[in-house]
Amino acid sequence: EVFSGDIIRIFATFGNPNIYGEFLLVAIPFAFAAFLLCKTTRFKILFALSTILLIVNLGFTFSRGCYVALIVAVFLIIWHLDKRILGFGLLAVPFIPFIIPKSILARFASISLTNMDTSSVYRIRIWQACLRLIQKYWFLGVGVGAYAFTLFYQMFSFGGTPAQHSHNLFLEITIGLGIIGLITFLLVVCYCIRDARYVLHRSTDNSIKFMLVPSIAALMAIFVQGIFDYIFYNGVIYMNNDENIFENKVIIPIN
Repeated sequence: EVFSGDIIRIFATFGNPNIYGEFLLVAIPFAFAAFLLCKTTRFKILFALSTILLIVNLGFTFSRGCYVALIVAVFLIIWHLDKRILGFGLLAVPFIPFIIPKSILARFASISLTNMDTSSVYRIRIWQACLRLIQKYWFLGVGVGAYAFTLFYQMFSFGGTPAQHSHNLFLEITIGLGIIGLITFLLVVCYCIRDARYVLHRSTDNSIKFMLVPSIAALMAIFVQGIFDYIFYNGVIYMNNDENIFENKVIIPIN
C-alpha cells in the first residue's frame, strides 16, 4: 500500500520494491550465466526457468532504475560469454512493445525529463540540494551516516523536501567522505574490475567464468541502480536489521 500508487509493486521480504530489485540484480546475472555455461540439458532448462522467474519478479517491482541496470547486466554477460546472442537481441527490439506489459513500458517512459512523475521530481530536488551541499563541503565531506546527512541536508533542501539520504550512491559518498572518498571508491572498483577481466581473459575454465562474469555484471548493475538510489542505505540485502527478529529469542547467560 505504501509503494503501490496506481500500480501494485512487490517487495517480497525486503520492505521496499527498490531494495528487492537490487537483490534481484545480484541474483539474475548468476542464474543467466549458469544457463549459458551449463552443458546438461535438464540443468539448462532449470536455470532458464529460474532466470525468467527472477526477471518477472523484477518486472513486478516496477523499479525503473533496476530495469536500466538489468539491461546493462545482461549485455555484459552476453558480451563476455556468447556475443552471438546480441544479434538475436537486436532482431527482438521491434517486438519489445508487444511483449512487455504496458504498465512496465509506462514506467520506462516516466524516466524521461518530459514525462516525470512525482517520484522523479522528488529525486531531482534532493539531487539539487545535495549538489549545493557538496559545493560547500566538497573536500572532506560532512561525515558518514544518516544523522550527519540529515543534519547538513536540511540547510540546503529545496522547499523543505525531506530526505534521509541522497538517492544517489556517488553523491552520498561525496557528501560523507568528500571528493577524496569518491575518488578512492572509484579507484578500488576500477582496480577490482581490471583484475577480474585480466583473469577472465586468460582462463578457459567455466567455473572461473561463472564466478567472474556475473560478479562484474552484478556489480555494474548495482552501480547503475546507484545513480537513482543510495544502495547502501538499507542493509537488509547483506544483513538482517529487523529488530523484531529478537523478540522471541531465548537469551542464555554465559559466565
